[in-house]
Amino acid sequence: NDTMKLALFLAVSSLHLTMGAPALHPDECTIHVSPHGSLHQAAHQLTQHSNPSDVVMCLDPGLHLLQKPLLLNVSHNHKHGGSVTWRPSAGAGTATVSGGAQLTKWYRCDDGVHCPWPEWHGVWVHMVSDISPAVPGSMLPVRQLWVNGSRISRASTPLSGWVTTASGYSTPSGLDWVASSQVELRWPSSIRNWIEPRCLVTGVTGTNLTVDPGCWTALTARAGKLPPPPLFAENIPGVPGPGEFYATDQYIFYRPAEAMQYTAPADAWVPVVGTLLQADGLTGHTWQGIAFKHATWRQPSLPGGYVPSQTAVCAAAGEPVGAVNVSRSLNISFDQCSFTNIGAAYALSIGQASQKVRVTGNRFVDCSGGAVKLGNVNDARALSNQSSVWDSDMVLDGNWMDGIAMEFRGAAAVFAGYVADTTISQNTICLLYTSPSPRDS
Repeated sequence: NDTMKLALFLAVSSLHLTMGAPALHPDECTIHVSPHGSLHQAAHQLTQHSNPSDVVMCLDPGLHLLQKPLLLNVSHNHKHGGSVTWRPSAGAGTATVSGGAQLTKWYRCDDGVHCPWPEWHGVWVHMVSDISPAVPGSMLPVRQLWVNGSRISRASTPLSGWVTTASGYSTPSGLDWVASSQVELRWPSSIRNWIEPRCLVTGVTGTNLTVDPGCWTALTARAGKLPPPPLFAENIPGVPGPGEFYATDQYIFYRPAEAMQYTAPADAWVPVVGTLLQADGLTGHTWQGIAFKHATWRQPSLPGGYVPSQTAVCAAAGEPVGAVNVSRSLNISFDQCSFTNIGAAYALSIGQASQKVRVTGNRFVDCSGGAVKLGNVNDARALSNQSSVWDSDMVLDGNWMDGIAMEFRGAAAVFAGYVADTTISQNTICLLYTSPSPRDS
């Protein structure tokens, strides 16, 4: 069936992008959103709009902070079949939708109060209780920290001499770790060449270590035998190295580079939501020139852990969605937007029978997982004779991707699963740990 042919073309090229949409005059805005207002309230206003003219949702420059996902559905479509455009209003600066909380009350660890001395010289600590808005308990300990726009590495150490047991490992010497579901083990390319599973440590007794049972079962199934020893452990209690952090449910410890160790961290952020935008059943919506920042993905920190089959899809947890996720939607565009400091499995995902999709001229920078996910891994809809349930007529063109799959290294920069009449072209991919992943069988 020619209509079911997959058209995927990826070209890596040198491409200059001019980001951001032209600013609008205030008179051109249908609904105006200030950083001191609420995107949720603006979305509610949209459901009440009945004017036949096209709708323009204007976001003022500044941070539009979310403490819960922005949910859009069919009630947010234009009542007369027109378009809805989300874009910046007039004024200098960027309109940024952020799911983060800023850390503003750092203390020096060597002040004689907050940390042991002298091992903790040069380390700063921030109490989770001092974060506003409050970080939900389900988001602790935090997985990501960004300072001055840069991703800070979680404290990590290489492992050796471990021996596999029935439920975990024995170690060469006793461990002083506290089993509080914060230490995470990693197996880069040792279970399968294309995945890097992550499992929590749930018990430590002397030299014996227990891995989360659900994750251990998934690892064993994936390896076809008892898993080999992990190669790295992350978020271990102790003094972080320069440029690293480690986190508990109560504290975040960060050690800047030596040149900055006497300066309190500025512009430091942690994510408090997993999804920034969840859209379902939309028609005729465009996002233009909007910046999306600060979202996370908790699957590796949950019981069962993160044991992917490929491209961040886990047998137990299923298929991940992006920090911005669009499903069952028609005539959708993301143009000249930016997705930065994203801790999710994918920055942008569009699928579940979405059609006439355009993703053009966007920037995806510093993403824990992949940049763009089009379509899905379930082939049931793709095999249907009803074209209305396909993911089809999609264009991914002229996008810039840099620093992709920085944490979930099995994710693809571009994933396209069971998509019809789709073109992927002229996208620049600079730094990633995996390759584009078209799936057509």
